[in-house]
Amino acid sequence: MFGPLYIRIKEPYHPAHQRRAHAVGEEQLASRRRIMESLDNTVYDVLVVGGGAVGCGCALDAASRGLKTALVEASDFASGTSSKSSKLIHGGLRRLPVALANLNRRMLGNVRESLRERSILQRNAPHMLRTVPMLTPVRSREEGSRLWLILKLYDLMAGLGSKMEASHFISAEETHLANPLLRMDGIRAALVSYELQMDDARLCMALAMTAVRHGARLANYVQVEKLAKPDINGVRACLAKDLLTRSHLVIRSIAVVNATGAYVDGMRRMDSERAVAVAKPAAGTHIVLPGYLARTHAIHGLGVDEIFAMPWEGHTLVGCTEGVLGLAPTRSEVELLLDKFREKLSPNVELNGSHVLSAWKGLWSSICLPDRPLISELGLITISGGNWTTYRAMAEATINAVVREFQLPAMCRCRTKGIKLYGATGHAEHLADSIVRCFGVDYDVADNLVASYGCNAIRLLTAFNFAHQRLHPKFPYIAAEVHYAIEYEFALTAFDVLARRTRIAFLDVQAALQILPQVVSIMAARLKWSQEVQEAEIERTVKFLQQEMGMGSVTIGDPLVAALEPRKIVA
Repeated sequence: MFGPLYIRIKEPYHPAHQRRAHAVGEEQLASRRRIMESLDNTVYDVLVVGGGAVGCGCALDAASRGLKTALVEASDFASGTSSKSSKLIHGGLRRLPVALANLNRRMLGNVRESLRERSILQRNAPHMLRTVPMLTPVRSREEGSRLWLILKLYDLMAGLGSKMEASHFISAEETHLANPLLRMDGIRAALVSYELQMDDARLCMALAMTAVRHGARLANYVQVEKLAKPDINGVRACLAKDLLTRSHLVIRSIAVVNATGAYVDGMRRMDSERAVAVAKPAAGTHIVLPGYLARTHAIHGLGVDEIFAMPWEGHTLVGCTEGVLGLAPTRSEVELLLDKFREKLSPNVELNGSHVLSAWKGLWSSICLPDRPLISELGLITISGGNWTTYRAMAEATINAVVREFQLPAMCRCRTKGIKLYGATGHAEHLADSIVRCFGVDYDVADNLVASYGCNAIRLLTAFNFAHQRLHPKFPYIAAEVHYAIEYEFALTAFDVLARRTRIAFLDVQAALQILPQVVSIMAARLKWSQEVQEAEIERTVKFLQQEMGMGSVTIGDPLVAALEPRKIVA
């Protein structure tokens, strides 16, 4: 199977077409074993490797066209850059001045496309997106005029159908009220523009669940180890490993999409030993600070290298600075962010390393043809680059290339412009108020549930009505979310729950550490973990918090670590 090269004929026979994709029932979402059997016994039209924003977007696009689709992810969904983004759905405002200065028509087109995609996502996932005002200080009349023209052009490019509020001036007094801690030296006014903010990991999960609803088979913790050459029928075989059971399976498909983010070159080398590197990885660090530093308005500028500070989930998110490759944020990178943010704040504001609640580093890559698919000699489709705003357009271009290259009989053209994401159907504007009245939970809990699950929040609260208690007194997450994540959202480890089904590990690593035993206890009851497995899971999760979320290295340590660790763990 993984032997010599076979010549792929131009019009291959497609055994996968004998059975078309079909919607799956709820019970299949909870059955990993059934999914594994399906992956091992089915010939798919499309296999997507990579469970981030673009990968899940490709799975949804392909499945919604009636193609038999599978997706595998070596870790958890959105475990890479897709959960470590800047949390913005934006049109690329900072690129606009550069495009105008250089009369770069392609860059202007990219801004226009990003603004169009922003509007599409706002329609398809209204429960997951919130408007955030972006405050840009103005220190001179000339600067104000230049920024005003840029922002008005930005508004114009967004189109008359945009639901975003138009940019506008505010006075120096209003600027101070918007952020009382801002350094006001020389500020004469400010311009306020608007972007959309999201919870990136929850948005990726909504994408994955929507793909499942359209018939795609998805599995996390399945790693592709080998990629065979196409056989005489044009079918490729991927040797994959279930990282939980350590068993192997062979996934067969007509087309293989490489959507592994910064690691696309590894998959390309499986396709061909002669493959040249096309990705240029880079790393960016973000930190989370207390919420009082940016309560309502984001602070940013239009300079390419300027940092931003914006409210996110009741905290202040500051980013981003480029650093050394790797997943561990360094103290020097964190100190650089603190120094740059300190320059924007009043001298009376105390800000130091003790205020850092969490820190993380995301990897992304730029390739020779960003946002567009590359097709190898053997037909491997590689897509990388882009951002959360353009994931849908990238997925559309990728599946268009798949259908064209392999002559797959898709039932229709791309439909994702009009597909509501999981939880958006039936979503009502005042759903949180109704949840408070019906279930008696606090409003912040109800609001967070609606933002995370949309109309499925009612299902979550009903199915697990015995678990409405908070996991932590300072956060709106409740125990029912842990049960729901295990039952319906592929959560298999404690870090899946702490970092991506909820976001507490990204907001405050010490709070995540404090609720870790409770989360493990719930998972153990549902997944039948032994005491030995529970201790190993706690140890593994503590190590994740140390290595990837800055605990103990760039955030203040907590004596609870010593109580939780069965033995010393080196970060």
